[in-house]
This record gives sequence, C-alpha cells and structure tokens, in this order.
Amino acid sequence: MQVTVQRKELGVSPSDNVTTLLEQERESLTAAKLMEFRGQVDTQIAAFRDTLKKYKESKLRVAGYGAPARVSTICNYGDIGPSLIEFTVDDSPLKQNKFTPGTHIPIVPKAHLDSTDQMFSSFLPTNISTTFGRRRTAPIGICCRFPPKR
Repeated sequence: MQVTVQRKELGVSPSDNVTTLLEQERESLTAAKLMEFRGQVDTQIAAFRDTLKKYKESKLRVAGYGAPARVSTICNYGDIGPSLIEFTVDDSPLKQNKFTPGTHIPIVPKAHLDSTDQMFSSFLPTNISTTFGRRRTAPIGICCRFPPKR
C-alpha cells in the first residue's frame, strides 16, 4: 500500500491517475463485492479443509511446501493446523525448526522429506508447484494446491 499525504491548504489537486484510481476503488470496493469475495474465500477454504480431512481419514500424511505469510493467513483463517498438515517444508534456514504463526505447524528443512520412506501428499502454493517435483528424491503425491489454479 502506498499513501501520499499533503495539506489541503496547498490547493494542489490529485493527478488524473489518482482520481481514476479512487473512482475504481469506489466502484470495486463496495460492501456487496467484498461480501461476495468473502464467500468465495470461505468456499475455497472449506473445500481445502474438507480435502485435508479426507486425506487424514484415509491415513495419508499431509505436508506443506513453503511457509510464506499467505499460507499462515490461509491456515489461520481456515482453522487448518498440525492435525491436518503434519509439517511444512521451507528452504529458508531462518524459518526451519520453528512453527507457522498462529497454527503452530512445524517448519522443517527439505531433508526431512527425504528421511522417510513413506509417501506424502502435499499442498502447495501454486507458484512453486511446478518446481517441487524436481526437488524431491523420493516419490510424492500432490493432493491439492491452494489457492487453486484459475
């Protein structure tokens, strides 16, 4: 978010770009549109949570790959924690051996995946799903991506 402030008494009018942007925001950020967006988010997160529960009931172990802030936001909003996602792998040593904020899902190094013979299913942020398969030395199934591909 970028904010520019000036004193009203300076008498400088906003640029055409700013005026256009403000008008677009007035049109698109209505209560009705925000409620529609919330409904879409709730539907997608409920479907994601239901999928994770089905895998858990089927005795599949579910791991995440990547621990960016958006995953923490999704998991916190969707009440998705270590009972559904056993751990998440992250390449950053700064995040490893810690927990995701709020949901307390353990964050482990990639070597943790390679140290087990068991098959894992994994949820992946869409932007890294194409590289994940090449980074795994043992077989892994990708059960679901979140957010889903459009």
